[in-house]
Amino acid sequence: MSTGIAGWITCRQVLNIMVIFGFMLNYALRVNFTIAIVAMTKTIVNVATGGDNSTGLNLTDTTTAAAGALSSTTEASVIDEADKFEWDARQQNLMLGSFFWGYVLTELPGGRLAEIIGGRRVFGYSMLWASLLTLLTPLASNTHYIAVVILRAVLGFFLGASWPAIHPLTAVWIPPMDRSKFIANMMASSLGAAITMPICGFLIATIGWQSVFYFTGGLGLIWSIVWFLVVFETPAEHPRITPEERTEIETAINAVGKKKKPSYVPWKSIITSPPVWAIILTHGASVFGFFTVVNQLPTYMKYILHFNIKENGLLSSLPYFGKYAMAVISSHLADYLRKSGKLSTTATRKIFTAFAVMTPGFLMIIQVYMGENRSWAVGIFTLSLFLNGAVTAGYLGNGLDIAPNFSGTIFGMANTLSSFGGFVSAYMVGLLTADNQTYGQWQIVFWILAVVYITGSSAYVLMGTGELQAWNNPPEKDDGNGETEEGVPLNQRNQAADTNICNPSRNPSKRMFVSVSDSFLFTMASFDVYDRPSWYFGAMSRQDATDLLLNERESGVFLVRDSTTIVGDFVLCVREDSKVSHYIINKIPSGDECFVYRIGDQAFADLPDLLSFYKLHYLDTTPLRRPMIRRQEKVIGKFDFDGSDPDDLPFKKGEILHVISKDEEQWWTARNGQGQTGQIPVPYVTRYEENIIERPNSGGGGGGVGGGGVGGAGPGHHHHPAGGLHHSENSNIFKSNLNRQLPALARVKQERVPNAYDETALKLSVGDVIKVLKTNINGQWEGELKGKIGHFPFTHVEFIDE
Repeated sequence: MSTGIAGWITCRQVLNIMVIFGFMLNYALRVNFTIAIVAMTKTIVNVATGGDNSTGLNLTDTTTAAAGALSSTTEASVIDEADKFEWDARQQNLMLGSFFWGYVLTELPGGRLAEIIGGRRVFGYSMLWASLLTLLTPLASNTHYIAVVILRAVLGFFLGASWPAIHPLTAVWIPPMDRSKFIANMMASSLGAAITMPICGFLIATIGWQSVFYFTGGLGLIWSIVWFLVVFETPAEHPRITPEERTEIETAINAVGKKKKPSYVPWKSIITSPPVWAIILTHGASVFGFFTVVNQLPTYMKYILHFNIKENGLLSSLPYFGKYAMAVISSHLADYLRKSGKLSTTATRKIFTAFAVMTPGFLMIIQVYMGENRSWAVGIFTLSLFLNGAVTAGYLGNGLDIAPNFSGTIFGMANTLSSFGGFVSAYMVGLLTADNQTYGQWQIVFWILAVVYITGSSAYVLMGTGELQAWNNPPEKDDGNGETEEGVPLNQRNQAADTNICNPSRNPSKRMFVSVSDSFLFTMASFDVYDRPSWYFGAMSRQDATDLLLNERESGVFLVRDSTTIVGDFVLCVREDSKVSHYIINKIPSGDECFVYRIGDQAFADLPDLLSFYKLHYLDTTPLRRPMIRRQEKVIGKFDFDGSDPDDLPFKKGEILHVISKDEEQWWTARNGQGQTGQIPVPYVTRYEENIIERPNSGGGGGGVGGGGVGGAGPGHHHHPAGGLHHSENSNIFKSNLNRQLPALARVKQERVPNAYDETALKLSVGDVIKVLKTNINGQWEGELKGKIGHFPFTHVEFIDE
């Protein structure tokens, strides 16, 4: 599948590559100061255990590992020569910790901002500004340590927004069954941290500490430029994506609820959602464990296991490589299990979350009893972080499963709260081991870790799910000007419907009841909810439905029509007092060949169940009382139609037909006076009003789609499918046109602006020359105009005989 970029790489593969390098650089920009500060100070402070400073310097998840990594690549004499600033421990703590001041402020707003303006902009600009600030770090360092504090806080402000921003981008670019693999790209941050440490150590040893910031900041700047050149907000906006790839992405995503972007956040639904809290609690436990192990690992290795500093630096980098490797392996396995149908999304997320978060908890219990043995301790630490990489196949991408429209907000909430785990873990270990570095004290730390890991993962196993939540597509608010598509918010209900309904008999709680007080408010409606033809009006515009219902005097009169903006969804249109309300009904897949019909915060097994519920419950100001009385639309034949298919309904010029349904733009289902039904071509008929004599030869309207059918010209105008000829002449020309050798050229004789949602229709302007590629009996021909191939009505063109 070609993208036009290189001819051999898809746009999603380009996005994958850019995200991998983006997160590697994201962490490099974050930890570079942690590494360089060792060489920037005149007195080398042991950032792992510096007495009273042990809790302060452990504010980042790589500080302690940095000293070891730097020492493994840099001789002490080199660091001494590079000494420059007389920063005491308090000042160093302030500079290191200031990053988190900004970081925690923007994770939640960053996620929501990405949902509104797009993940490409938020992720790209956060990296761009962070790179520019990194280039200014040497200047700030030479100015004053307070300048560094401010710079690092602003740097954290920008980088905090980048992490949740990737989720909304995933929601519009990655099909649901491939998202675990894509989310694994976030773990490239671990790879970036592992690679940054030795590279920065080498740069400091050979050039100086300033080179660390110029190198990482320069790479980040280059990456940002490339990002904006090759990554786009949505597949529809990408200028080089192939139609095949775009169709594949949009079809897969639209099938599971990523539809029109909501205009507001259902905060109450999110905050009170057990699946959301399952993600938050598990993420908090996972991050707490990660911070504690990574931050304190060098300290434990030095004081309990007695490794030297070079061995310490090498072993401290192992967990980063292991975590990324597990993230890649587990995410591929998870997506395979889901695609193949061997496991549901819910089962997959729970199994991998338990594996990634609960297993390290049991390993910490083993560490309590085997932790004094060097081999066991190193193996347990490395294995626990290696297994923790499987969170990418578990809860980490779960926000995209349950609410792709608000995945950035959910991850922002989880990451904001879990960020405090770094502070808490540092304080906890410092409190327990300060001036008392004994194995007994560390056993307490391991017990706490075990409890946190197991409790957090258990919360997800109990409350987590992979099912789309009803509040992912909240009802849109009608602005009253008729320009918005369907949706006014429903009143709050007293009962909540099960959102995972397929078999009503298995969900008795779904069968709502009306209270005694409610029963006196209105008379029970008596219409038959299973009489679909009485209430389903098929394809109809919002304005047409409004016009019909405004002619009704009684509140509660309704009809159900197809949504004009979201294919497959429906709209419940109801006369309520002096207005007509339009309520979107989302048709959401739920299990094998099963759907949930959701309106507002209610979900139903099918449309009759939905109508039954609102016969007894109010929408805004009324329940449903009766369907709109369908007025029989009549059309009259403009020309003879013999029919060429068993499903066609033949008719004669002047014959009156009753329209049953408008199935397609050019073909409707109708019934003749003898009761026979079949398909009729729209260009061959015109609207018939009983109080107006509207015969084809007396100036009756004809226009329809393209001027040759229903509802076009006014009185006194004659329109025929082939340019105003008499029927006998037109019929012969029409048949000869169908048999014409193609391709052939035709000139546009009537302007046509196609429906905005029909991407295959051609826009026609009078005088355009179109290459006709295929003719069809239904009147919709295919051709090429200005490089675009699409369809058009034959009534708008005439062949150029020359």
